[in-house]
Amino acid sequence: MRDAHIIKPLVAAGSRVVFPPKKNRKQVREHDKHLYKECHLVEHFFCELKQLRAIATRYDKTAQNFLAAIYLAAAFIWLAYYSEPSLNSQKIAPKKRC
Repeated sequence: MRDAHIIKPLVAAGSRVVFPPKKNRKQVREHDKHLYKECHLVEHFFCELKQLRAIATRYDKTAQNFLAAIYLAAAFIWLAYYSEPSLNSQKIAPKKRC
C-alpha cells in the first residue's frame, strides 16, 4: 500500500483508521465505519462556520471576543440543525454548502 508509511506509525501510536481505503486496493484494511460517518458532522460544522463572515475574516480583535463569537455561531448552527423537523425525523445531516 502506498499509504502504509503514514498509517503504520499512527496505528502504533494508538490512533484508529477512520477513512476507508480506495476500492481498487489489493489489500483491504479495516476502518471504523461508524466514525467515518460521524466525520461528516464535523466537516459540515466547519463548513457552516466558514459561511459566517465575521468568523471567516476574524472580525473581532481580541482572542476572547473571537472565541465568544465561535461559541455563539456554534450554538446557532446547532439550533438550526435540530430545529428543522424534516432532518430530525429522517436522521440525516443537512446539505453541504461549501
